[in-house]
Amino acid sequence: MYKNIGMVGNATGTQDIGGPMVSRMKAQVEDIANAVASESQPNIMFVTYADEGFTNVWPAGGTTSIGEIIDLAGGKNVFESMSGYEMASNEVLMDKSSTVDVIIMTVMYSPETPENKSAWFKADPIWKESPAVKNNKVYYLTGQAENIFNRESVRTVDAVQLLAEILHPDAFASKVPYSADAINLIGDEYTDYLPSGTASQVGSVTIMAAVARD
Repeated sequence: MYKNIGMVGNATGTQDIGGPMVSRMKAQVEDIANAVASESQPNIMFVTYADEGFTNVWPAGGTTSIGEIIDLAGGKNVFESMSGYEMASNEVLMDKSSTVDVIIMTVMYSPETPENKSAWFKADPIWKESPAVKNNKVYYLTGQAENIFNRESVRTVDAVQLLAEILHPDAFASKVPYSADAINLIGDEYTDYLPSGTASQVGSVTIMAAVARD
């Protein structure tokens, strides 16, 4: 993203916008890294798609942009050894279930509602024993909260910030809502849980000002 923003800035003659934008993104990522440096790394399973009954499950591997987001947010990807996005077998999923502390699922295109998916996790004899399910550390992303992870842009820094706050709530002043028994669903309102002045917020204002100027 840093290279892409710089390239666009050079191509459009707006280096005065692109350069500071990248600097703000890097500064925010550094602030997040400092905030979580002394925190333990929870094991994360980030699921980009799953059918009913948690079948046809596609987690994010370690070589993906989401894999990098997990690392920057102070988490450990349980599928870090997997390359890209691949469908995980039921045997592999069951084997990893006991090690998963947090599950993040994007559900905008899911054929099953978060409510049904949550009920399935709690009823399944294997997954109901997973630390993530036992502690209800399952988060469902939709709308813009899903887009910041799946569509790389200046808002990717928002994804790092949001995930870091989910994984390490005590390390940040801003809080992502969490319920021990209800559905943890995050959507378009995700910016409400971020600190003011994030790289993407400032970047959006800067871009709008540049458009108005031109």
